[in-house]
Amino acid sequence: MDDLNLIKLMYGIAESGSFAARDLEPGEVVSNQGYGDEKRDIDQVAEQSVVGYFLSNEPLEEFDAAMKPEDAEWGQDRWLTGNVDRISGEQLNEVDYGLIVDQVEGTKNFDNKDRYTSIAAINPENPTLEGIQASLVYRWDDTVFFSDGNRSFVNKNPEYGEHEMNVNTATALEPVEMDEVDYKTKIRGQLIGRNASDYAEIMDEIIDHYELEENNWPSLKADGTTTGDILGTITDNSIAIDTRALKDRERLPFAQDFAPVARIARDAGVKIMTQNGEPVETNFAEPGKGTAYIAIPPGEAQQELEQLLPNIIK
Repeated sequence: MDDLNLIKLMYGIAESGSFAARDLEPGEVVSNQGYGDEKRDIDQVAEQSVVGYFLSNEPLEEFDAAMKPEDAEWGQDRWLTGNVDRISGEQLNEVDYGLIVDQVEGTKNFDNKDRYTSIAAINPENPTLEGIQASLVYRWDDTVFFSDGNRSFVNKNPEYGEHEMNVNTATALEPVEMDEVDYKTKIRGQLIGRNASDYAEIMDEIIDHYELEENNWPSLKADGTTTGDILGTITDNSIAIDTRALKDRERLPFAQDFAPVARIARDAGVKIMTQNGEPVETNFAEPGKGTAYIAIPPGEAQQELEQLLPNIIK
């Protein structure tokens, strides 16, 4: 496993946020960072915890890192270093990694297994999906998914103790393969308000293309988070689609929502692409820019879906 000490630090940061906030309801809005990114009481509690963990465990001898717990505006003067300095994005070449944290992905959910803390360690010279050197998602049912930048792993319901033990007991993440599109297939996305009609059209096209009988139709599924949608392509025989960035919608999946889990899924064999069938080029240095994506699990159905879905998503 590459970058073990970096992953151990990320594991501890994410776990601390989960432990601090997991028993809380969302609470009142305490600030609005813009771009529809409201921060609530639960976000604030988790943020305090992840900052405290970072400051007590960084810098390490092997590397230096700066963390951005508040938002993902790469160039702003709000990066936190281990000695409590605040630096700008232009100064990130002084450290080895920029750590982007989404303390509570799924803020307004009430079920711990539908909330996540995600973190990406990014090459400061390449703040993109490709530039992620390691990525970790802590699902609040205590299942951890992570990538070392090459391979992906899972640690399900770990026994608490030293983080090194938790990392070392992880196993390779093996996606559930999709060999055919049928009643076991789920289409995942943000089925909220006007978004729901987008998926009805996509579902009609899939049913017609595969000439599926009614007892063999796929289903729609969502837990309200981008992280949960994309994880479903690994764990739940799902295709994840989000077209909000192509529409006139206010709440979008931004880089900090999409990229950490997308890197884990991609390194596990999931195809991540745009509506045009091209690689997604999300960029942390472009705050407020949403990401549209299609995520298709590995298996015999993947190649045909790669050709089909860009033709039916407008």
